[in-house]
Amino acid sequence: MNRIKSAATTSSPAVNTKPPAIIPDDRDLDVSSSMLKVNMEMTSSTDEHSDARFFDTALKSACEQGHQSASKAAGQIEADKNETRQIIANHAIDPLEMLHLVDHWIQQLLGEFLQKRDHFKYKLKEKWEKQELFVNHEHNNKTRTTYFVVKELQEALNGVLSRSSFEETTDYITKLECKNHDVNELKEKFNELSEQYFKIIDSLEYIDRETKSYNTHIKSIRDSLMSLKALNDKITHTICIIGLEKAGKSTFINALTGFQLLPTASERCTQIRTVLKPPLQNQLQRFATVTYYNDHEFKTYFDKMVKKTDESNEQFERRKREVMEEREALKKKFPHEHFDINAYDTRSNEAEKQKIINSLHDYIKGELYVNIIKEISIYTDKLPGENYELLDVPGFDSPIKEHRDAGLLAIATADAFLFLSNGQSPSLTDPQICLLHEIQTHHYEAMQRAFGILTKLDLCSTRAIYLDHYEKCKGELIDKLFNPARIFAACPRLELLEERSDEYRAIDGKIRHFDNLKNGFELAKAALNEFIEYELPKTHLKQLLDLGKTRLLRFANEALEIVRQKQLLPENLAIMSIDEYLKVHNTEHWDRYYYEDRFNPTFAKANEWHTTIITRDRSKFINDTKQIFHDCFLELTKEFMQPQQRIDKLMYEVYGYTKLILNAHPPDNNQREKLSFELENIVDKTSDHLAQHFYHSYVCELENILNEISPEEKDLYRTKLSLEKCRYEVHALIFRICRPVIMAGLRYSRSDFHCKEEAIRELIYIAPIVAYKIVNDRTQDNRGELALMIPNLAELLLKGGSGTSERLIQSLFVRDE
Repeated sequence: MNRIKSAATTSSPAVNTKPPAIIPDDRDLDVSSSMLKVNMEMTSSTDEHSDARFFDTALKSACEQGHQSASKAAGQIEADKNETRQIIANHAIDPLEMLHLVDHWIQQLLGEFLQKRDHFKYKLKEKWEKQELFVNHEHNNKTRTTYFVVKELQEALNGVLSRSSFEETTDYITKLECKNHDVNELKEKFNELSEQYFKIIDSLEYIDRETKSYNTHIKSIRDSLMSLKALNDKITHTICIIGLEKAGKSTFINALTGFQLLPTASERCTQIRTVLKPPLQNQLQRFATVTYYNDHEFKTYFDKMVKKTDESNEQFERRKREVMEEREALKKKFPHEHFDINAYDTRSNEAEKQKIINSLHDYIKGELYVNIIKEISIYTDKLPGENYELLDVPGFDSPIKEHRDAGLLAIATADAFLFLSNGQSPSLTDPQICLLHEIQTHHYEAMQRAFGILTKLDLCSTRAIYLDHYEKCKGELIDKLFNPARIFAACPRLELLEERSDEYRAIDGKIRHFDNLKNGFELAKAALNEFIEYELPKTHLKQLLDLGKTRLLRFANEALEIVRQKQLLPENLAIMSIDEYLKVHNTEHWDRYYYEDRFNPTFAKANEWHTTIITRDRSKFINDTKQIFHDCFLELTKEFMQPQQRIDKLMYEVYGYTKLILNAHPPDNNQREKLSFELENIVDKTSDHLAQHFYHSYVCELENILNEISPEEKDLYRTKLSLEKCRYEVHALIFRICRPVIMAGLRYSRSDFHCKEEAIRELIYIAPIVAYKIVNDRTQDNRGELALMIPNLAELLLKGGSGTSERLIQSLFVRDE
């Protein structure tokens, strides 16, 4: 080479001694040879032609060897980079070591917390004495609540449940008897009193729960109170008209409305529940609505159909078939059928109404429809009062069970009911007696809403017979707990006749001498209106007052006695306030409170959390740690894995074209050294990322749990363990494995075979399990150079000693024959 360099220098001084580096591909080799030829020709010496050809061949050979050496070195670097990257990502971190490290940190925090136990106690006691500490104590809460409940009951006994309060409300109701009163004021009085009663019931229920008395009567009182309030809040009032069939119910309703709405034929009339309602505000043209039973309701009632007394089996089955056939024919109208009035002039309007009424009569009278039609609603402005609903239900002596059930249900929900009795049969019949008995048994308070109407007394031939029948009927109703002032004899059919008609004159002339019969209907109507408008609200208030007198008062006294017997409250509350008592109580019990309600629960929760992390969630910790390190490291090494500067270019920058031997080792070694430092920096960043995850997920989380000892002062406890220290300890564990991996996998090439072997031996000795994982990694399709060299070098290591490390290596790499 010195010879080549000397010849080139002496023959052509203008040529640079060190040409600039070029990319050594095949074209570079040709260019190099051409340049050498030019230099040779400049000697123009015939003696030197043979030497020039020799130099040309030698230089070209050197370039080719250097190019091949560089390409091989570059390929080995890329392979080593990839293998080392995969090894670090998959095997360079031991999650169990990290688990033990985090466990060590958690134990350090728990130890610090335990050491500061008395310090916390002192700090919190200062707040306790200043009443700055929130006492979340079950005893305090229960004592305070019980105190105020008892106080409310005592105030109720001295107030709303006192004798003076009852007498005041009774006087208020009595004064209303003497004048027309404001109904709204009466309802407001009811609402105020019921609201106080509800609060008393809440207190009774609380004491019942705390004493475990399980008094079912308290719920019964609440239900009764809710029912009374619902009645008081009603806007529409329902008046139910009941009695034996042919007692004149439909005629009486027609007389009330002054319009022939319901059928009054000689046969059984009302088969279907019929309701007369005020006109709908948004649908004034709506005259009637027929509501049908749905499939489930129809099946229930159809299955309950019973055979009549005088009906054969064949007739009964035929009637059932007719019901089914009729329902199928009506199905297209389900669930409702509406009848609207579309006429505008009065005459056409009335004619259309009458046509609809005739159609409805077929439904109302038709026994066939009793299990098909649920209800018929007729909207009319001819009702006797505002917001009234008149309800005509089938007779209670009907052989159809559904009729009787409908009657009882109607009474239970009605605001008042009119019991019509045929005056031509003065003595009550068995069905009538049974009906009244059921009412008094199941709805005793309903008798306060009962009106007795004696009908058909106009058929009596003489005044004497009239008086006899009237007195007998009235006496029997009084015996059945009817109010005498609400029993009236009436002739409703007279109200439907024109005064100039012969029939009207005949009846009027006859009953003129029958005491109060002619005006009995108007008297009954007036009494009904007065009852609905004035008496009903008073009745509700009376019932409410009666509930307070007879039931709430007794249970309130019993509840206070139970509190006293079971000592739910301390006796010294009589001489101090509840706040003073709780302050003294808490001061006397500070030590117990601190340990039982502050320190011990917090410390137990922290230990439970510790156990969960280290034991129950052990697998999750291991998987999360591996995944976090793996993903972060691969993300940070994306740029690192890009191709580096080519080795052959570095070689020509070093040697130029003046040397015959181009050695790839120095630039290869420099490149590997540079890459090793870069990879260590990436591992360092990945280590920091993992350390931050551990610190925030475990150290900070445990610190938050431990600070639950004082919600009032969230940073009462602060650990001495810093993020920097955690980083250092995680860094040490990771680099204990990563640095030997980098040295063995990337730092040295095969040209430094001795150094590479020493690095691999060090890796096997320091991290034998990692070395074993590298050899047995099934996730890699092609095993790298490191994985191929480790087994042989592991066997050589065994010849150097027989310590613990050697025995571990032998168990991992040497198989028993």
